[in-house]
Amino acid sequence: DDGVTSPALLLLRSRLERFSDVVVVAPNADQSACGMKMNLFQKLCLRRERSLGHNVFSLNGSPADCVTAALEQKNGLLPILGKNVTLVVSGINRGPNLGSDTMYSGTFSAARQAGVMGYPAVATSLATYDKTVAPDETADVTVDVVR
Repeated sequence: DDGVTSPALLLLRSRLERFSDVVVVAPNADQSACGMKMNLFQKLCLRRERSLGHNVFSLNGSPADCVTAALEQKNGLLPILGKNVTLVVSGINRGPNLGSDTMYSGTFSAARQAGVMGYPAVATSLATYDKTVAPDETADVTVDVVR
C-alpha cells in the first residue's frame, strides 16, 4: 500500500524474481490505511512502469483494486499476459500491521482480496516507520515463507 515506487516493494520483487516469475501491480500513490476500499465508479488506469523494471504496473486505485485488476478472470492483467498465479504477495509495508491494524491496512486488504477471489496470499510488513531501517531482513523472511 506504500505505492509502486516503494523501495521495500521493489526489493522484495527483486528477491522473489530469483526463483519465480513476478508481476507487480501496485497503487500509483501511497494508499496506507485504506482498508478494503474498492473504487466502483472511478475510472481506473493501469499503467506499465518501464522505468521500474520488467512486469511492473501501477493503478490509480487501492491495493484491493490492484489485486482485482490483476486477477479478474475475464479482463485481468495476468490472464491477458497468460500468467498462472500461484501466490499473491502484498508488501513489504513500511510500518507495523499488528492486531486490529490489519483491518485498516491496505497491505492486508490486498491479501484479503486475493483470498476472496480464491487465490492464496501473504502480506508482509516491516515493523517500523523509520526509513533508515533497511527492509532486507523482512525481504529474506518473506522469501523463506513463500518458498
